[in-house]
Amino acid sequence: MKRLLILFFCLIFALTAAAQNYSTWGARVYDGQDQKLSRSSVKSLFQGTPAYNEYVTGIKYSKLGNGLLWPGVAISAIGLWSMALTALVDAMGECSGECAPSSYWKDGGGFVCLGIALGGAALIATGATFKIKGKKRVASAVGMYNDYMNSSAGRHVPELSLGITRGGLGLVCTF
Repeated sequence: MKRLLILFFCLIFALTAAAQNYSTWGARVYDGQDQKLSRSSVKSLFQGTPAYNEYVTGIKYSKLGNGLLWPGVAISAIGLWSMALTALVDAMGECSGECAPSSYWKDGGGFVCLGIALGGAALIATGATFKIKGKKRVASAVGMYNDYMNSSAGRHVPELSLGITRGGLGLVCTF
């Protein structure tokens, strides 16, 4: 039992340490000085460009992925812990004489816990798929925005042209 508690606390410590570098909305966007931009500043920056809709869709997919992934982790943990604890109680013989160690699977309790754990695993797989898709969409939006800004449509380049007019030469400057 002590080993299970030590394993549990090590798992909790590892999860909290990993969560410190976790991005809640799926992707990080940096400016030229390696400063992380907030979601609202990226939206205002992308407003009016072709990348805006791609970015918003990527954020929606990433949020949906978070909404499926973390409940899936919790449901899987509940199913696995209930399976492990019930099997441990059966093995220790603390069933007050009513159940033998093999009755756990015969009564269907083990299958219910296994079904809960597998349902949580399905949520984890679906959530991870949506998060990956969302990150790809956000990265694609950043690429689209950079391409747009490097094109002549994204920035107004002043032009100076020289041409012949009725009265001689003409100089036209457009801003």
